[in-house]
Amino acid sequence: MWNSEWSLGAITEGKSTFHYRDDEYMVAAGDLVLVNPEWVHACNPIDNQPWAYLMMYIDTTWLTNLRYQSGLLLAPRWQDLSTAILSDPAWYERYCRVAVCLLDSQRDLLEVVTRLIRYAIFVCALLIISGTSDGLPRSITGASTQ
Repeated sequence: MWNSEWSLGAITEGKSTFHYRDDEYMVAAGDLVLVNPEWVHACNPIDNQPWAYLMMYIDTTWLTNLRYQSGLLLAPRWQDLSTAILSDPAWYERYCRVAVCLLDSQRDLLEVVTRLIRYAIFVCALLIISGTSDGLPRSITGASTQ
């Protein structure tokens, strides 16, 4: 399966095998998965045990422009993110707070958009800060920043 949007998902319950690129990851409740647009991926429950996730599909053009305007890209064109997994309780909690805000129809639109923008910028910046000389790591554990 692939999506035309950049996808960011939270495993909210159980465990799963996440197939992405040529890699396979074991993910569990509290992990975030990051999927570049048009990259084939799949999540399958382990031993058919129940699991659940919450996925955000973020428009690639919008995110590209946001990354460029924030100084995270040198040019306004999509650049894939190498990181596939973010395992950090603080980033998971932030994701859940943004998701609750996005799903609350009583929230002010400006608050919703502001929270989404801040979170997207922080995640993309974290991935750059956590980078290595040959690009970004495929998995980040315990990456909280103050």
